[in-house]
Amino acid sequence: MANPKNGHVSKLSAQAFYSILLAFNDNLENAIKVVFDLNKFKLKEYKPKKRNEFGVLMQKFETIQNSIEEISHKTDITTTRLNELYYRNGAPEAYELILIEKAIDISIGELFEKLFKTVSNKV
Repeated sequence: MANPKNGHVSKLSAQAFYSILLAFNDNLENAIKVVFDLNKFKLKEYKPKKRNEFGVLMQKFETIQNSIEEISHKTDITTTRLNELYYRNGAPEAYELILIEKAIDISIGELFEKLFKTVSNKV
C-alpha cells in the first residue's frame, strides 16, 4: 500500500509529528486530518486460513488477537517492518501508527498518545 498521505509530507516519524503537535498545542485528531488524507487509509479484510476439524477445535483455546500477521495483512505493512517496530530499533512513521490504529480498531491518535506521552511531559 502506498503511504496514504495527501501530499503535505514526504516522510514524517510518528514521534516528530507528535512533538510538533505538542509544540503548537494542537488537537491530535485535527492535526492528523490536516496532514493525512484518512480516506486513503484502507484496510484489507483479514481471513484466517481455513482450518480442519482439529484446527477448529483448537481455535476455541486461542486468545491471540491483532497478531503481527493479521495487522500486516490488513495494513500492507510487511511483517519484516512490524518485527522491526516491535522487536528492534525501528521508529514508526506517523502513517504506520494511523494504519495500525485502524487495524486494531482504536481511536485515531490513541497510539500516539500512549507511545509518546513521556514526550508531552517533557515539553
